[in-house]
Amino acid sequence: MRIMKLNRHKPKRNRIRLIFFVTLMLVLITGCNISISQQGTNTEFPNFESIINVVELPRNLRIEPSESRPFINKGSVVDLLITNDSDYNIQFPPGYGVKLFAFDGDKNTWIEIQNLVEYVGDGDILGSKSSGSENWAAYLMIAPDLPEIHSYEILRIAVVGAISTPSDTEPHQVGAFIDIPIET
Repeated sequence: MRIMKLNRHKPKRNRIRLIFFVTLMLVLITGCNISISQQGTNTEFPNFESIINVVELPRNLRIEPSESRPFINKGSVVDLLITNDSDYNIQFPPGYGVKLFAFDGDKNTWIEIQNLVEYVGDGDILGSKSSGSENWAAYLMIAPDLPEIHSYEILRIAVVGAISTPSDTEPHQVGAFIDIPIET
């Protein structure tokens, strides 16, 4: 008789496990913040290539938020982590050549935004992580000057530097960017 009772409850356990698994998967899928993107496609937000002139956006130069933040708003300060996983040292102007842009959905274009942080010094160099350099990562703080009333949807934070390879006659520009939604 006990065997029948156990078998009778087994379908309920399977249903509970299935419901739990489906719920867990939905939470994981919808809980992921997909609006912060690294080197995403520019088709969703066009015309960026004409604004920032870099030869390449290598996947091994990355910008990431140092803390989880789903959006940015007026008065926000954002701490970023820049990492260089490439085989080359990258030279940057002061502040890692950071440039801030906002995508204006009404005008379907990028607008350069002023950074309220001022950087000093001659420049910065990120060493190559793959070469064993100790300075392959750096923190960068930005404070975009967003107006009170705007139609901006996305803040794009770009860093621009230069690398020199043995085959180059002169350094060429490289960069990376990250998109963070703007709270309206």
